[in-house]
Amino acid sequence: MSEGPHTPGEIVHDAAEAAAEVVHEVAVAAGRSWRQIALIVAAITLLVLGGLVAAMRYGVLLPQARLLIAAATDGLEVGRFGRLRIEGLSGDIWSDLTIARLTLRDEKGVWLEADQVHLKWRYIELLRRNFQADDVAVKALKLVRRPSLSAAGGEAGGLPLSFHIDHAAGRLELEPGFSGEPGAFDLDFNLHVERSGGLKGRVRAASVSRPGDHLNADYDIAKDRPLLLDVDAVEARGGALAGALGLPSRQPFSLQIAAGGRTSQGRFTAVALSGVSRPLDAQGAWNQTQGQASGRVSLTASSLTAPWASRFGPEARFQITGRKAGPQLFALQAQASAENLTVTAAGLGDLGTRKLGPQGLNLSAATPALSRIAGGPAVGPARVAGGLTQAGAGWRF
Repeated sequence: MSEGPHTPGEIVHDAAEAAAEVVHEVAVAAGRSWRQIALIVAAITLLVLGGLVAAMRYGVLLPQARLLIAAATDGLEVGRFGRLRIEGLSGDIWSDLTIARLTLRDEKGVWLEADQVHLKWRYIELLRRNFQADDVAVKALKLVRRPSLSAAGGEAGGLPLSFHIDHAAGRLELEPGFSGEPGAFDLDFNLHVERSGGLKGRVRAASVSRPGDHLNADYDIAKDRPLLLDVDAVEARGGALAGALGLPSRQPFSLQIAAGGRTSQGRFTAVALSGVSRPLDAQGAWNQTQGQASGRVSLTASSLTAPWASRFGPEARFQITGRKAGPQLFALQAQASAENLTVTAAGLGDLGTRKLGPQGLNLSAATPALSRIAGGPAVGPARVAGGLTQAGAGWRF
């Protein structure tokens, strides 16, 4: 028995030879019935299509084809995150590929770099609008600095694909430009994002140089499943995790978030500690008839919120209450206040399903110093009031 073709060129060549033989049979069969001729033409079509499919499937295994793919993706825009560059593409891009170096860059240069990325995935799932990766391994994933995210363009819409990463692992390196202090973590996670909405996954990050420092997160956020959000982060002497949040990187840091329950009943708590300060403290609970949430956020504790502190004040507080007011809606009362801004809202709605009543919510906002918020010439007190109503999938003020 002869061996089958081993290269894309041989596959296409054999398909062409077979098609030529069939064409010859058509000429010989010119006197046969139209039914026989139709069958022969169909066979030709199948042979040609088979050769094309084989060329598409195996042609990308050629080094020249991989170079063309890398060149085509060079500079590809990835949403607001910048432009992509791929170097050293090898392996079977349809199932098991390796990228020597992958970078994302914005107008300031490279801000993310991944070395030796090994991806096992199933391309056939793309036909179902799914990106399915069975395993992703990264030798080193470096966050060099914070990206200068470009402005979002157009109307927000759903994702074009669902993303499923069953397992991913590698070394995460946070550089001073990103987190103020360098840090290295052994990272292990999975991720499932549905294009119709819903997010589920698990993250484990353990410090390489400081045993015991870690970030663990489990989350399942979807309308049709019970809520789960459990975050546990600790750095006994501070470190890159605290710095990544804009907090002092040389003070003890911890973050604890726990939220769980169904639409009918649940509760949440969120507490962050940085040295002797408490930048975040929030809690809430709900059941079938009522719910409440309140909390406080320090805007001066983090460099990420410091610009807001200069506009609104050193801290912000919020309080939300709701009581059943019909089969599907709650009577909602909400207030968020800071030194230079107070916002209130009242009306019928359901926060769980993000729906508003027919009349929407009555909103008001007041500030003692508008120019402190908006900039420009000195302007004193100001107030605005209006209504927030449902507008299709969004809201309108």
